[in-house]
Amino acid sequence: MKQFALFLVVLFTLSGCKKDEIVTPDYTATFVGTWRATNVTQNGQTINLVGNTDIAMYLKAKAIGTNKLSCMFSTVIQAAVTDSESFEIDISKSGDNYTFTQVGNTGGASYFRYTTATGELKLGGVDDKGTTFEMVLKK
Repeated sequence: MKQFALFLVVLFTLSGCKKDEIVTPDYTATFVGTWRATNVTQNGQTINLVGNTDIAMYLKAKAIGTNKLSCMFSTVIQAAVTDSESFEIDISKSGDNYTFTQVGNTGGASYFRYTTATGELKLGGVDDKGTTFEMVLKK
């Protein structure tokens, strides 16, 4: 009888144990909102956009899922929107580094980087004509 009671205690103890669920952290809150370009560098030449009343560039991001953003990039010249582009981004993180992957992008080399210390989002790359560019954005 003691063995049977011990067996029941072990059985209930083991059946009560379950694996902890692994929760994927969601990083979208850091990036949701409107980002404004502070400068643009093209082929080594930098244009400061802070205080520029003629041109502005914006990236508006909203969360559409865990670590997934819907983005709208707009260029405004003299108060008129001249260009806009929509795209989705998946976010992952390793240590202090965030990786942004543009969904469906099969084009040239491009990157998104976020620096926690400065709060800057940088995007850049090489376009199809071989022109290098980098844009720095802040909320």
